[in-house]
Amino acid sequence: MNAPLFIHAWFRSGSTWFWTKLRQDSGIRAYYEPLNEELAVWTPEAIRHGPTKAFEGDNHPPLEKHYFYEYLELIEQRRLLFETSLSYERYFLAPEEEDPVLERYLANLIASAQENGLRPALCFCRSQMRALWMKRRFGGTHLCQIRGPMDQWLSFGRHAYFKQRTLLTAFLLNRRHPGCLESLSGFRELYRAWQTGQSFQYRDQDCLEIFCVLWIASALQSLAASTLILDIDRLGADTILRAATAEDLRLAGLPHDLDDCRPPVATDRPDLRRAVEGALARAATLISTTSHRPLLPPADDAGLSGKLAQLSESNRAFLAAALPKRS
Repeated sequence: MNAPLFIHAWFRSGSTWFWTKLRQDSGIRAYYEPLNEELAVWTPEAIRHGPTKAFEGDNHPPLEKHYFYEYLELIEQRRLLFETSLSYERYFLAPEEEDPVLERYLANLIASAQENGLRPALCFCRSQMRALWMKRRFGGTHLCQIRGPMDQWLSFGRHAYFKQRTLLTAFLLNRRHPGCLESLSGFRELYRAWQTGQSFQYRDQDCLEIFCVLWIASALQSLAASTLILDIDRLGADTILRAATAEDLRLAGLPHDLDDCRPPVATDRPDLRRAVEGALARAATLISTTSHRPLLPPADDAGLSGKLAQLSESNRAFLAAALPKRS
């Protein structure tokens, strides 16, 4: 069964934990973050002998081989076809849009695995708002992986990269869809400074507001595309759900031992919880208004309500608040 598998996750959501399981399956070629901009700079020598940690304190499972080892053959033969513009410039793609560069790149990864008799697993951290586009182009099995926004936001604090890339994703999204984020507090000034090449500093609260919009829109888009769901907060706490999800993975021919799903849970901080919940409520209001409907998946996705039911109570509530209310 060599049909491609697409994992749609985001930074600090447990994606490396699940990718490691896929990598250990001898019948799968598990590509780590196929849209990671660093793919453009790694050489074969560096991949063979480079570090097996992303950064100090990354909290990733221990690795024996470099994160990008699965790309080694294509990089050596100069057949990777990756371009750095693929990482963020078109983070949102409607299913009917054309992107021949991205289509050619992903088709090449899939074919390379299949030609070696392996099932391709593309484990993304930058794909959620183009998950429906990928499903239309490539079919396959799609899995949505979600982590609760408060713990994920706190984990973003482990490295400046995550907040910086959140801002970059938002700026490029707003450039392609003018005005879609400009009602956010502080966004317009940051966006104009970025557009004109000025240096700027951002407040954590401004970045949090942007993060919450992207968290909701990204999760809804990837849920709409997916038949398998990993809500790692609920999996870590609910043994019945964990057993049911393991069975779904087994039936899909995937690694299914989830007993080590133990995502770190932040010590409850009422001030931070209020800030995150307030930002999520404002993000849901923004996304649900008519002018921002393009950020939502198509309204005819009849299975979305059932997919929301598989999430933790809090994650389900955050996402449902952004959906248009039925009359």
